[in-house]
Amino acid sequence: MSNIQKKIKKRLRGFFQDPNKCWLWDGSKAGNGYGVLSFYKRQYYSHRASYRLFFGPIPNGMCVLHSCDNPACWNPNHLSLGTQKENVHDMIRKNRSKQGGAKGMRNSKCKFSDDTVKKIRIDFENGLTSRDLRAAYGISAAQLYRITRYQARIL
Repeated sequence: MSNIQKKIKKRLRGFFQDPNKCWLWDGSKAGNGYGVLSFYKRQYYSHRASYRLFFGPIPNGMCVLHSCDNPACWNPNHLSLGTQKENVHDMIRKNRSKQGGAKGMRNSKCKFSDDTVKKIRIDFENGLTSRDLRAAYGISAAQLYRITRYQARIL
């Protein structure tokens, strides 16, 4: 095991969770939703670091694919190697291509769970004011309008 693998293992040791569920990276994240960690002034994606830690080196030209399609997940049980072509085919097959855009909780920039969106709508239908809802959920007036009018997050 290399020095970097030992350091990563030491840093991640306390975070191992249920082997069947996503292990969501709660540290820094890149704009695309992938977890990021730094060692010696170099950044690594958390899922790639996890793969290296549990399975060994990643061959040149190979991608680390998520079976769960959650970019923040670093559970090694959800990771496998594949080519860029396989990754793109997987994305198209699962309807995650940029053409349609990932919807709802599949979008890495998602701010609210489906349950929270439902609760916002119920609170709105029960008469809570826009001001109260915006304060309670930390949401803009425009986004609140789209959610309550079913223009966003059609469940």
